[in-house]
Amino acid sequence: MSRKKHFLAIAFFGLAFGIILVLSIIHATAVASSPCSLLPMRVEGGSMSPRIAPGQLIQILQGQPSCLGTLKHGDVVLFHSDSSRVPLIKALRGLPGDKFAVSDGKIIINDSTATNSAGQPYQLSPPRAAMIDLYVHDDHGVIPPDSFLVMGENPAGSIDSSRFGLVGRQAIMGKLVETAATPP
Repeated sequence: MSRKKHFLAIAFFGLAFGIILVLSIIHATAVASSPCSLLPMRVEGGSMSPRIAPGQLIQILQGQPSCLGTLKHGDVVLFHSDSSRVPLIKALRGLPGDKFAVSDGKIIINDSTATNSAGQPYQLSPPRAAMIDLYVHDDHGVIPPDSFLVMGENPAGSIDSSRFGLVGRQAIMGKLVETAATPP
């Protein structure tokens, strides 16, 4: 390849990269400035089954924190975790200010045994219980401001707070919008 063609190829790819970068920034700014949006997602994995089936198409409300309203026990949220390359979907079982503990492998929230949506109590293995117990001790038995305890539907735990601890509010990207197609 001649020097001129080589230079033109480099210039073309540089220009194309620059245009893509500018368009990405414009898109990110538009998304960030838009207060709320619905994100359709297909669920991979079965950690939220039977509440949310593997392969099910769901809608996630995302955007500024005000879009999500007040997060409450049982809300299903989409969040980033360092333990997964893709965002995770789990249910909020513990909220900021909740008292929490672990007793005989069971998670206790505000003096009641935490259960999944089917009413089954979480029964964690010793290593999983120890993970949550670390946070119980560090936080003196109260979930700190802007932190959440998230769990899947499996009573033995999944890739959830029993594996990686509490989730910060800044990691939450959105919450599930309940629809007729979503099982209770």
